[in-house]
Amino acid sequence: MALIEARGVSYSYNGKQALSGIDLSIGSGQFVVVLGPNGSGKSTLARLLNAIILPTQGEVSVDGHLTSDKASVFDIRKTAGLVLQNPDNQIIGDTVEDDIAFALENMGLHPSWIDSIITDVLEQTGLTAQRFSNPRELSGGQKELLCIAGILAMKGRCIILDEALSMLDRENRNLIVDLLHRLNRENGLTVVMTSQDTEDALDADLVVVLDDGKVVASGKPEDVRIVPESFASSVASMLRERNVAVSEEVVSEDGLLKALSKKGAV
Repeated sequence: MALIEARGVSYSYNGKQALSGIDLSIGSGQFVVVLGPNGSGKSTLARLLNAIILPTQGEVSVDGHLTSDKASVFDIRKTAGLVLQNPDNQIIGDTVEDDIAFALENMGLHPSWIDSIITDVLEQTGLTAQRFSNPRELSGGQKELLCIAGILAMKGRCIILDEALSMLDRENRNLIVDLLHRLNRENGLTVVMTSQDTEDALDADLVVVLDDGKVVASGKPEDVRIVPESFASSVASMLRERNVAVSEEVVSEDGLLKALSKKGAV
């Protein structure tokens, strides 16, 4: 049985269709990347899978529990934790330790168990040295790691990341992606990432491409012809955003160098 299923799911915001007719099956232990541009419905889908919002039509189930069943919401969110783009919206503790302990204390766990769990998840996420730090003084990457640690502490079986890496630099982004793949590979953790970066999808078990609220492609990376953006294309795109006239046809490093040479930049 699939760990997460969406069957005929549609969702509307104030009459505007955000998702339409989504069918999705995510097996336990899969690494899934949902790709799409801004406005494609990625964040809406992530929130539907975590029962933050409910479908306008269709149904979503997590580990056999319908998200529409209010009595199952805690179990659903314990099973499939959500990491948001801005981790400050999820951090509530005065220290890293307190932030992780909050949910565990509400579950009535013995303090010795809580201490052991916190020690374990901080080691897994590389935050041991930050245990007694103010979480709001952490770097962006460390804050995302803290959110992940909180889900691991709850013994979550799935982590859903709603473009949680989009605001990080490449080094921190790669660190977290490597951690997610390790947790997926060694612990069987199910991972669902929404992203605009095709590189995130290269090692996925399943890639789902959304556009205008619909699934336009799904399958293994090779099936949906995922092609990572080249370094040159990425730099050229960045320059265009800064009003530097670089042709859309620049896709190689040689082409980028020639384009910049003409402008006297190199």
